[in-house]
Amino acid sequence: MQDEPIIAFDESGNTGPDLLDKEQPVFVLASVKLTTKQANELKSIFKTNSSELKFNRLKKYFKYHEQIIEFLNHDIISKETVALALFHKEYCICVHTIDRLVETLAYRDGLDLYENGQNLAFTNLLYYCTPVLCDKAIYEEYKKDFITLFQKRDNQSIDKFYSTVEALINSSKNKQYASILYPILASREVIEDIIDEWDSNNFDSTLSGFVNLIDYWGRKTENKFHAYVDDSKPLKHFKHLIDKVKDKYIKQQELGTDRRTLQLPLKLIDVNFVNSKDNVVVQIADLIAGAANYYYRAIANEKFKDELSEKIGKTKFIKLLHSPVWPHPEMTPEGLNTV
Repeated sequence: MQDEPIIAFDESGNTGPDLLDKEQPVFVLASVKLTTKQANELKSIFKTNSSELKFNRLKKYFKYHEQIIEFLNHDIISKETVALALFHKEYCICVHTIDRLVETLAYRDGLDLYENGQNLAFTNLLYYCTPVLCDKAIYEEYKKDFITLFQKRDNQSIDKFYSTVEALINSSKNKQYASILYPILASREVIEDIIDEWDSNNFDSTLSGFVNLIDYWGRKTENKFHAYVDDSKPLKHFKHLIDKVKDKYIKQQELGTDRRTLQLPLKLIDVNFVNSKDNVVVQIADLIAGAANYYYRAIANEKFKDELSEKIGKTKFIKLLHSPVWPHPEMTPEGLNTV
C-alpha cells in the first residue's frame, strides 16, 4: 500500500475558558502533513526506548534537548509539512471584547468593523493602551468579569461586568481614550442577544484554530482528506459545528475580509479520533505543539525563559505560524496588512 501523507493535530496549553491562567498564557494547535515514513524518520532522532514520544516527557531530560533542536531543524520540517495555530490568551480577551460586543453593536448600526481591519486596530488599542491609561486593578477586574459574563450569562454577571466597564472608563487618564471605550459600555443594549449565542466552551480556541488549519491544508490540495486527532474533548464537543462547515451541500464560497478568509465547504472528510500510541504522525504533532508552546510561553512571560526555550526560538520551525492571534502594536491598515 502506498504511504500517503496524513494530516494530524495535537494541542498544548489548553485551559478551556480560563484565559487568565498564569502558568499557561499560550495555546497552540499544531498540524502536520506527513507520511508514516517521514514521521518515523523524525521519531528516530530521539534515542529513547519509549514507544510513544511526548514533548512534556522529553523536555525534562537535558539529554534530549539537542535531539529536540535537531528535530525542529530537520529538512522534513517546513511550511509544506507543518502549520501552527497560536493564541495569546490574555490578548484573546480583547479580541472577544471587540468581536462579540463592539462589532455586534456596530453591525446593528450599519457599520462594518471588519473593513480594513478596524476590529484588529481596536483590539490592539484595547490591549496596549488600557493598562497604561486606565487603572490597572480595575482592568484586571474587567478581564475576569468579561469571562464570568460569558460563562454564567445571568443578570448578576451582566450588571457586574458593565459596572466594571463604567469604572474602567471613569479611571481613564485621557478623556479621548475614555470615549473610545464607550462602545463597550453601549453594548449593554444588545447583550442579551449576544450571550444567548454562546455556551460554556465559548472561550476555547480549539475550534477556531482547527478550522483555520483545515482551510490552510485544503488550499494546498485538490483532494479531500481526513484529520487525525489525539483524543480531544474540545474537538469532540465542537464536532457538530465542524460537520456543518464541511457539509458537501454548502455552496462554494469564500467568507471573510482582506487576508482573513475561509473557503467553504472545508475539504475535510471527517475527524478521526485516535490513540497517539498507535499513530506516529500524531506523536510528531505532539512534539511540534509542545515545543511551540514551550517557546511562546516564554515570550508571553519572561519568567518561563530558559536555555531550551531560547534554543527553540532559533530554529526554523517558529516561522511556520498560520494567522497567529498575538499582540502587535499596529493600528493602520498597512501595518495590519488588511489593504
